[in-house]
Amino acid sequence: MKEIEKFCDDLNSFLVGRFNYKESLAHADLSNNISAKRKAYDLYLRYKPKPIYWKEDTIVIARIFFHKTKVGSGKSFLKFLVEHSNKYCYKYIAIESMNENSKQFSDKFGFKEYKEPKNAIISIKKLRNILENYE
Repeated sequence: MKEIEKFCDDLNSFLVGRFNYKESLAHADLSNNISAKRKAYDLYLRYKPKPIYWKEDTIVIARIFFHKTKVGSGKSFLKFLVEHSNKYCYKYIAIESMNENSKQFSDKFGFKEYKEPKNAIISIKKLRNILENYE
């Protein structure tokens, strides 16, 4: 099984546990993009894209939506990504093409602007520290 497929399995386990579905639908395409969409969430990730634009070993959140907001789903998702970073050898998490909501989310967790105002990035090390000290 390829690494990205194993990551999707772990992501599916997280989503099933968090949102109480019997199954999740996270899957990868041939370009190493991952999508997971149900009524409660809509996620689209770029799994370690080639380091043309983003830093090497980055997971890029291209779309993040949770039906219920302000209940900790975004924070839990970031914790999931941090907890699995060693297993899958990525060092950064980025958010691309942010809207106002995702900009507030990225600011809340210490992401910094990357190359243009609508993109942000943070190292796993820094995010881990922020999450450990977050109330």
